[in-house]
Amino acid sequence: MAQTKIKAGGFDADVITGTTALAAQPASTDEIIISDGGTLKRLDFDHVFATPSFRVILSGNQSIDNNTYTKVTFDSETWDSSGTFASNKFTPAVAGKYFIVFGARMSGFTDAEEFQIYFKKNGSNLNFGYSKIVSAGTNALFLAQQATIIESLDDDDYIEGWTYQNTGAAANIDATYTYMAGFKLIGV
Repeated sequence: MAQTKIKAGGFDADVITGTTALAAQPASTDEIIISDGGTLKRLDFDHVFATPSFRVILSGNQSIDNNTYTKVTFDSETWDSSGTFASNKFTPAVAGKYFIVFGARMSGFTDAEEFQIYFKKNGSNLNFGYSKIVSAGTNALFLAQQATIIESLDDDDYIEGWTYQNTGAAANIDATYTYMAGFKLIGV
């Protein structure tokens, strides 16, 4: 077969049709060729992956003091695609918009007691992504909730999950139902 030169104006599919199919997800450093307004450019797959991404959980219940705002100490990673979750906080290392979710469950509530979960960005409370439940029963109820944010983050911003409860005594966040996860949005 004769060599075919690829020109900015385009090329035939037989030039790029290979004999070997890609058998696994492309690596972040793999490249594709695109036309950007008639100019051929290479694009690393890293730009089209929803990474960094992470999911962290508690390896055991965490005690939360009564009437105290407390950072959740996530100590077990389910995954961390880019090594960006450390010291109980997510620092993306890549600027962009991120979807982050935080869920928790706690028991021991009786009438009119509160359980809150919320996010902090760079140590300050966000005005959204906050979830508060007030118990209405008289039995030792458990309360479960989830908070979600979409937030623009610089490479060195960080997000933490915090909680509060006022049952009258220390209470545990249930490790089985407590998590935080997130990923970079693409196309926005």
